[in-house]
Amino acid sequence: MESLKLAENVYWLGVQDHDLEVFDVVMETKYGTSYNSYFVKGEEKVALFDTVKAPYFDDYLKKIEGLVSIDKIDYLIVHHTEPDHAGSIEKLIKLNPNLTIIASAVAIRYLRNIVNIDFKSQAVKMNDELDLGGRTLKFISAPNLHWPDTIYSYLVEEEILFTCDSFGSHYAFDEVLMSKLPASKNEDYMDALLNYYNPIFAPFKTYVLKAIASLSNYKIRMICPGHGPVLDARIEEIMNIYKEWSTENFSMDKLVVIPFTSAYGYTKIMAETIKEGILMVNPSVEVRLYDLDIKSYPELKEQLLQDLYQADAIAIGATTINKDAVPIIWDVLTAMNPVTHGGKFGAAFGSYGWSGEAVDNVHARLTQLKLKMIDPVKLCFKPDEEKLVDVLKLGKAIGRSLSEGKLVCDLD
Repeated sequence: MESLKLAENVYWLGVQDHDLEVFDVVMETKYGTSYNSYFVKGEEKVALFDTVKAPYFDDYLKKIEGLVSIDKIDYLIVHHTEPDHAGSIEKLIKLNPNLTIIASAVAIRYLRNIVNIDFKSQAVKMNDELDLGGRTLKFISAPNLHWPDTIYSYLVEEEILFTCDSFGSHYAFDEVLMSKLPASKNEDYMDALLNYYNPIFAPFKTYVLKAIASLSNYKIRMICPGHGPVLDARIEEIMNIYKEWSTENFSMDKLVVIPFTSAYGYTKIMAETIKEGILMVNPSVEVRLYDLDIKSYPELKEQLLQDLYQADAIAIGATTINKDAVPIIWDVLTAMNPVTHGGKFGAAFGSYGWSGEAVDNVHARLTQLKLKMIDPVKLCFKPDEEKLVDVLKLGKAIGRSLSEGKLVCDLD
């Protein structure tokens, strides 16, 4: 596939990968993906925008040389240094040592540990400009979208915004342009858009909204992302979808989520008692219990993970089997991360028979996830009224922590 002209002296130089099935270990890419790079020629200078994944370099190089000799490229704009975008930079620098990397200071630091060779660089920050001769690039800081290094660039004269991962999708499309996407393919594209957004941008929703707000004064005729179709159409629609997905509609009431496993009902009694304790000191709190087993968990998982994201406090109940929590609980814990869940109030509890390691292991994991942890409570076998005193105190500590806005660990 050849390069594609987007505007006068502005070209798409990407590659399509229809066969890709998995991206970054955790993302299924059932529609493939593209690695998008771009080319802008001014009256005096020539710039490339990002590169392609290293295995596609030969095809990429042919596209570049179809427009200009490699030694005539002055700048490489690096919006983000993840190797699917930066994978060909080392080879470009070796072919053209005079190439200057334009990127954020963070990106330049990262890149030195990716290419492992010396290169010329120029760090840019918010509102800096680069003159190509009749073509002006203006830079926009977009940190944590989805790495700390990210910037956007705006081609002033053509009203084109280059965003790397933002507004992209893992969707291979040979026609490249959104305006050429058939209506029959729209459902697949929207599925790809959402499945791209969720793992990459959902943990950084506040940064998405900040970035969109920073674009409010720009007239945007086209968006050139790092993956998926070039948005020469439906720009406002896609940006509004991102805004909608990133805008939380949380209730003013506090939410506590309590997922637990209970082989014989003992840990369930503890979960219900914790709920009772929370409501005793803070009746306005909403408490959601999730009684999980291998049959119910697949059906409940999506809603549970959404609730865990929105929760102000999380208490996880774990029975001990073979000296550990059961796989369901570990699946919940591995679905959590410090970016999304850190800073919430947390607790671990559970009933055990022989040894009771599960509660300690869950407590340790929640601590790793940077939750503000209340002391754990574990009981041997079936709880009676005397044993439930500490369980009730745990619930009260959660309720008080929410009321006071600070960690309350004293269960007395």
